[in-house]
Amino acid sequence: MSYSFNKDYSTLSAISIPLNIYNSNKNQILGTTISTSQSSIYTGELGGLFAVPDFLTADSSISDTDFFIDFGDGTIIENNLSAFHSYNTSGNYPITLVVTNSAGSFFRSNNSYIVNITDPVPDKIYLTNSGDKQPQQNESESTVIFYLTRFNNIVTSRDLSANNYKIKLSVDGNSSKFQQEEDYLENKDFQYQKRSFFFTSPDENFKVIDSVETTSDFIYGKLDQSDNLILSTLSARDTILVGTSGYASFRYFEPTFAN
Repeated sequence: MSYSFNKDYSTLSAISIPLNIYNSNKNQILGTTISTSQSSIYTGELGGLFAVPDFLTADSSISDTDFFIDFGDGTIIENNLSAFHSYNTSGNYPITLVVTNSAGSFFRSNNSYIVNITDPVPDKIYLTNSGDKQPQQNESESTVIFYLTRFNNIVTSRDLSANNYKIKLSVDGNSSKFQQEEDYLENKDFQYQKRSFFFTSPDENFKVIDSVETTSDFIYGKLDQSDNLILSTLSARDTILVGTSGYASFRYFEPTFAN
């Protein structure tokens, strides 16, 4: 085919050529009878789509034709009646079928779709504290213990979690200088000064910190017969590595007295 591939095929006339979309388990998710997909399509080996044009019921002007399917991420597959493609990154991607007729004119299928591709494990960081709703300060220490839980997908995990994932800590609007361990241990009036800081624990392991490193645990996933995603930290023959998770905790000192 002699055609310049692009992202916008709106200038081409639409023609009746059914285009059906199936997931990796070959269950139809989009087509002439299914206008909106309810299935979750994932990146990587857990995901992927089959795009299948139906030329048997196509417009009669289309015969012995060349065609291609544009999967919306720069991938073009030509003259394949069951083209399969898996996406590397999450996003919304248009899928378009373009064909030629016997006169060499180009048309697009009047069935075009936008598919939402998601990561099995999205990049997320959760921060919780020792209180159910509000941070609960330890009255004797004026501190709050916080817990970090983070999840990285397989793409970012390779970089962010190779040697544990370090998360920078900061207090919004806190203009006090950064404190060192000796400031806390050697200054008897330290607890009465209006200074906030993060630290590891109020014992012999005490250390003032400006970041915290999380553990790195692998997360494995698989799709069951109903295409539901099952995640686990245990590897098995039928699972695929889809990302990493991590956990860490730290304490935050915040003076409670008034100015």
